[in-house]
Amino acid sequence: MKNYTRMTSLFLLFAYAFCLLNLSGCDSDETVVDVPPAGLVANEFYSYGELRGSPYVYGDNIYLLQLDGTLTVYNPSDGATVETTLSGWDGNVYLLAASPDGISVVTNDTGAKTLWNYIDGTLVSSVELTQLGVDYDTHLARDGENVVVGYNQSLYYYNSAGELTASESLDGELYWLGNIASDDGVDVCALVYDTGNLRLLSVSDKIRELDSIVLNPTDETAFDFACDERYIYICTEYGLIRYSFESGERVELCEWTAAGILRSSIYDLIVYNGAPLICGYNLINQQSVLLSLAEREGGVETRTKIVVYYLEDGTNVVPNNVIWFNSISEDFYIECVEYRSVNTSAEWDDLMTAFDLDIISGDIGDVLILPSYIDYSKYAKQGAFLDLYESVDFDFDSLYTCATEPFETIDGEQSRLYVVPTGFALRTLFCKTDNLPDGEWNLDTFVELTNSGEVLLGGLTRDKFLSLLYNGVDSYFDLDTGRCEFDSDSFVRLLEFAASLPERVEFDDDDVLPYRSDEILMYEADFMSFPELLDLKARFGFDESITAVGYPSASGGSAELDASYYAAISSQTENVEGAWEFIEFMLSSDCILNSSRRGMRSIPSSRDVVRQWADVERGLYYYYAPDSLACRVREEPSADLPEMEGRIEIIVNDEIIAEYESVLDNVRYIDAVPDAVVAILSEEIEAYFAGVRDAEETAELIQGRASRYVFGG
Repeated sequence: MKNYTRMTSLFLLFAYAFCLLNLSGCDSDETVVDVPPAGLVANEFYSYGELRGSPYVYGDNIYLLQLDGTLTVYNPSDGATVETTLSGWDGNVYLLAASPDGISVVTNDTGAKTLWNYIDGTLVSSVELTQLGVDYDTHLARDGENVVVGYNQSLYYYNSAGELTASESLDGELYWLGNIASDDGVDVCALVYDTGNLRLLSVSDKIRELDSIVLNPTDETAFDFACDERYIYICTEYGLIRYSFESGERVELCEWTAAGILRSSIYDLIVYNGAPLICGYNLINQQSVLLSLAEREGGVETRTKIVVYYLEDGTNVVPNNVIWFNSISEDFYIECVEYRSVNTSAEWDDLMTAFDLDIISGDIGDVLILPSYIDYSKYAKQGAFLDLYESVDFDFDSLYTCATEPFETIDGEQSRLYVVPTGFALRTLFCKTDNLPDGEWNLDTFVELTNSGEVLLGGLTRDKFLSLLYNGVDSYFDLDTGRCEFDSDSFVRLLEFAASLPERVEFDDDDVLPYRSDEILMYEADFMSFPELLDLKARFGFDESITAVGYPSASGGSAELDASYYAAISSQTENVEGAWEFIEFMLSSDCILNSSRRGMRSIPSSRDVVRQWADVERGLYYYYAPDSLACRVREEPSADLPEMEGRIEIIVNDEIIAEYESVLDNVRYIDAVPDAVVAILSEEIEAYFAGVRDAEETAELIQGRASRYVFGG
């Protein structure tokens, strides 16, 4: 595996917001360089605390208002900053405008907007903006001592005393309001949109048109605008665009991901001294940052492009990883494409139909990152993916068996691997090691032990048992061999046992004493991180060894395995090396550990990553209340926990880590039963519970329907 550790400290600073290069600031006369999109990268221009409202530019200064009320006046030309504290407003500040003559903010509190004016840091007036609607489509600018408020198609002029002095109607919708330097000083200007045209207006004294441009229809995803006397800058969902007032020329300055910027972290755009500055948010450090764009060191992008397609799941994990990869890979860079952004089918079924066709045809890039709900196997069977075992140079033994074996396809005597999970989570049954069942562990054994008086699961209901049955269907059904034995006496007994169970049970799942005293022998749990293991030990007893007994099945105890993402290489790619370098990066310790500083979202597929994760967790102190799952976590020993008198202190040490890895090494996973077969079982068993037919008739009916499914009938 490649070594990415040299970038660890950088990513710890900017994961989930930006992975930036050349963190050396920006000269005041810097302007955007017109190079191909992949050749522009983001650089940190200025960072500050969490922001209220948006940054505001007036003359040589940038004004920034933080959550604590600190107003910073920053002059990039000499690096000087002046801080003032503003206070007195009510509500949530979301607009800021400033000039040497005063500061104005607009707050929004339960729909009512209020304008607050300050001089030398002192509140001098406030007025409710009754003319404005309840939405956030409002703009604010300073005109010397006066304030201009824009809303929809209107402008309202206020003096510093908060008095409305004038109002104007605009011939079009207001897109931007701000200050632009002119020969006479600093004017208030507005961008107004009307039937495909963006017009720049001066609105300081009287409204007059300064310039206009015709928008390209492809700019319809625009979400923010800013301008100066020469250019309009437009943020779209995909990147930054610039229009020239003089020539009308349209230039795509950058694509967000290639530039090292996460689209979802962008909240504003300003122009300072002829260059656009992107306002974003660093989710980990909870700081706002201003980013400038500059030519990549060495000029135009020379690395080989790799195209990655993915389906957005709301986490931004994939584009985040792409940003970081692009900042460190020497030979390749990623063009990241969210599939729904290029296929706008409104209906999910239509989208998935197009998705199927594009994957099979190879029209979907070099790498595919698939969410766990996608049935990757149907694409693999049609030759859409490369066999990773055969195509890439990698030690797959460095991954946990449960991260590869469940996803293998047997081709004659050869195993093939078409996808690899970047991580996974487990769900299965756990028990004390001393309470492991003797002999076979299948559904028959479960029923026999329960009928003999053993309480294997607390609160056992029909639904809970049916979930066990669906996990253990391999005792009666195997699609690969065509085996179908639902008409057996064994399956009939399972149906009769299920019918004997209550539909609902009052059960205290948090009571640990029945588990410690062996009144209840097993517990079904999600298993992902060290805290899950410690909670199991708190349940069964801290001195007990815990084993994943698994769901009862024909092959012994099994587990449900939920992959974070499936990573695959298109069989049509001409860049196997680059495609695998990106997937390998997603499996790497730096990528997974650093992007998960706020908590692991899945078990890493790599053994080395788990062990490095363990080193991070090693030495944490977990304090459990007696006979309880209530827990507090501390980085240092703590005696100050009065609410947890008699607490038990557990440290993540070598023994805990070894026990955690033992679960991963010994857990077994079986192929999921086809949804169609589960649907047959569910439908017929529900009818059986309703008294439509008896257990034997139900078993025979399931047998017939499942057999027809196996043989395509």
